[in-house]
Amino acid sequence: MPYIEPSQRAGMRFMQRGIKGSIVMLNLLRFRDVADYIANPELTPENPISGAEAFNRYIEYTLPFLRESGGHQDYLAGIGHRTAAIEDSRLLPMADLPIPN
Repeated sequence: MPYIEPSQRAGMRFMQRGIKGSIVMLNLLRFRDVADYIANPELTPENPISGAEAFNRYIEYTLPFLRESGGHQDYLAGIGHRTAAIEDSRLLPMADLPIPN
């Protein structure tokens, strides 16, 4: 599976951790050339659309729910040349480390 599908239980365990402060979610997405509606045929548009257009429709639909829950969208953009240049990359964990004097 090329993506993570969180479960209800995983979400509950995450919330029970009692994390204080803001939570930032970063999604790095690669879109299909043509959106695939096999899992939800009732949503299939009359004419084929790109994965990016399908995602934009998803954002338009879900953004009010995000705002209602107190969340907000900080940034949404394509990164064009970077994605054209990089064949593969990995996410690395980051932590605040003291800088030696």
